[in-house]
Amino acid sequence: VFAARAPRSPGPLLRPEGHVVSLDALADHPAVTSVVSSTDVRARRPLPSVSELLLVGISRNPLPDAETQANLPSLDSLFASWAWGGRNLELSRQQAGSMRRMAIPRGLLPVDRGIGALTDFVALEELELKNCLPAESLSPLAELTELRSLVADAGGGWLTLAACTRLEDVVAFRPRLKDLRGLQAWKR
Repeated sequence: VFAARAPRSPGPLLRPEGHVVSLDALADHPAVTSVVSSTDVRARRPLPSVSELLLVGISRNPLPDAETQANLPSLDSLFASWAWGGRNLELSRQQAGSMRRMAIPRGLLPVDRGIGALTDFVALEELELKNCLPAESLSPLAELTELRSLVADAGGGWLTLAACTRLEDVVAFRPRLKDLRGLQAWKR
């Protein structure tokens, strides 16, 4: 399903406040497993069949509110690279434990835990983490032993990712490494 809205005025910084699409009708359509949205979406009913949420568009739609996130109990893929601030990722530990693919800006992670919040996502296989602080470390991600693919722009902690023995594909923006010898410990 594609959830969209018509823009009220042109421009890439258009904020979608007031433009909300309800996903509640999807509860009656269990064949729908993916939602692609270019606007703010809300779910006030549980949507157990929705496993994928892709937030797109130049209008930089927000991450769904906490109640909507809670009503997506089977979410295993969240692509929110273009989402803007105002709401943080607030998935339950059960939801986090089943998430396999995620793309999210650093600013949408809980402020008190930062990158460390991602350690709850124990089943995560693919992660794209953008807009990290230059001095921020990826060290907490060493606990994600299922991780196979990582795209990130954090400065530090890259060598600790040798603990991610399934990691095969890495794209590192702005890594702070003295040299590449430390990466010899990586298994793949």
